[in-house]
Amino acid sequence: MNTWTKIAFLSLFPFISSFAHDAHVHGEATLNIAIENPNKIEVEIDTPLINYISFEHKPTTKEEENELLNLLLLLSPSDVITFNNEATCEIKSFEHEFDYDHEHEHGNLELELEYNCQNLDQLKNITINLFEESHLQKINVQLVSEQIQKGYVITPDQKVISIK
Repeated sequence: MNTWTKIAFLSLFPFISSFAHDAHVHGEATLNIAIENPNKIEVEIDTPLINYISFEHKPTTKEEENELLNLLLLLSPSDVITFNNEATCEIKSFEHEFDYDHEHEHGNLELELEYNCQNLDQLKNITINLFEESHLQKINVQLVSEQIQKGYVITPDQKVISIK
């Protein structure tokens, strides 16, 4: 993240922290989007595993391991978030981590994605495709760019964020 975007995220820290405090809420996820000129978009997603699979602990059986693998196939990096075609965005990197709280037997999925956009100035909307085959009811979104610093709550019925 460039310095300006980091400052913008830090200014949102109290708002983001209110989500982080309740970060493990079944049916909900958090999503942070940083749009950085001239051509980069960084995305962080945090969701309880139970929103997608039948357990939250570390897998102990082959069936549970297969569920995690199928989850990663479902959340294809090119499909998790899409942008209007004019922005010409492509996935540059994708990382995932399963984070387990052993004391409370809670597990989260954390995704980090980076996109390279040839025409970032043409970005008009972002579609969040995390609701398919999940128990998600809402996603708390923080969007930061040089022009925008805004929070959204999206639902399966309204999963498009309009930028311009």
